[in-house]
Amino acid sequence: MSELTHFLKGVQERAGEKNAETGALLKEWQEAVSKLYNKILVWLKEPEEQGLVKVTRENIETIEERFGKYDVEELELFFPGNKRVIFEPKARFIVGGQGRVDVSNFQETLKLIRKSAAEGWFLVVSEFGKGTGLMLAEFDEKRFEYLLKELLK
Repeated sequence: MSELTHFLKGVQERAGEKNAETGALLKEWQEAVSKLYNKILVWLKEPEEQGLVKVTRENIETIEERFGKYDVEELELFFPGNKRVIFEPKARFIVGGQGRVDVSNFQETLKLIRKSAAEGWFLVVSEFGKGTGLMLAEFDEKRFEYLLKELLK
């Protein structure tokens, strides 16, 4: 085997290992987003049963440098008065965390940051430029209600 062939076989092996690792990270990211939406659906159970919100989930195609093109779930909430709130995953690879989902009413956008698998999701409640710096609050049912009130006012 020539030196070049040996070298290229090593490149091929490392690429296969990297693809397997990337595939596992992508699956974990997609599952984290799905679990977030499942939690939100529990919080919306009563309003949905009373016809106060309609929920849709669908796969969208997105792209990240490390993953390339991939499918991930988007969650859309429809409220009376033609009001909508959409949860759209933006990136798995972010500085200081392991994912970001933007939550928008198409006029204003709030952000959810996943610090880690163990720590879970946090709502960005303040941003640089507003004088208070960046602050994160654990994303729980109380913060979900705050988020909806902000986006539906």
